[in-house]
Amino acid sequence: MVAQSSLRQFLVLLVVALSLIVVGCTEESTSSGGDTFSIGESGAPEGACTDIQGSCPADQSVCSDYLLECVECTNDSHCPAGKPSCDPVDGECRECTSSSDCPASEPICDALDGECRAACSSDADCENEDLPKCDTASGVCYACKQNADCPADKPICDANGACSECASNNDCPAGEPVCVPGKGECEECTSASQCGAAAPYCVDFDCVQCVSNADCPASEPICDTGEFECTTCQSDDDCGGDTPYCDDGEGCFACTEDEHCAAGESCKDGVCEPE
Repeated sequence: MVAQSSLRQFLVLLVVALSLIVVGCTEESTSSGGDTFSIGESGAPEGACTDIQGSCPADQSVCSDYLLECVECTNDSHCPAGKPSCDPVDGECRECTSSSDCPASEPICDALDGECRAACSSDADCENEDLPKCDTASGVCYACKQNADCPADKPICDANGACSECASNNDCPAGEPVCVPGKGECEECTSASQCGAAAPYCVDFDCVQCVSNADCPASEPICDTGEFECTTCQSDDDCGGDTPYCDDGEGCFACTEDEHCAAGESCKDGVCEPE
């Protein structure tokens, strides 16, 4: 069984890799025809921080480009002596992030709590209720050692001693037939090849109808890139002529409120009618 430190090292490397991608913006991973590309959102999400703005409070004085929020740390130099190790996954200072940070008297780093503790010799030594099973060979407490240790909604005990939805596609239901590698969760897709003709693109593990206006028919020419669905309009700019107003993506109408109508008329079902 892989030790907790190996899992933590994997997560740290994953964060570093994602940090190179997510700088100043968020992106959604998108797949079409087996190729992968990105659809970016301009700017950071509401509440995000930037170093330039200096918007972080004293107790979370560092802006994480990965998390796009104020955190306690992004590296060890931001942490105090009592908690010298920065966990970049959540931006918190911890006593340890791997067992190599721990003294001989407490040689095991609890990956969930970030605290050093003695090696376990039985389940009774595992005090963290989320890690109740002792692997006596390594002295490390895990969430599980076998499938029987896991709850019904996460019935698979994976190689890292964590309970997950799946270990392979065979563990997934028809509606979410793909087990995402490294995630242990069942999803609709990881590539466009797993999607059908009605929703041929894979975005954030979901099969969707469109990723741009070019994917939409003439009857619904606008791709709503929030829902990735084809629609008649997203804003008034998509309408014109006798139907200049867009009603929440439902279509272009002569009016959507009484103010759009002449004096003595009111808007009823998208049409100006005499009062």
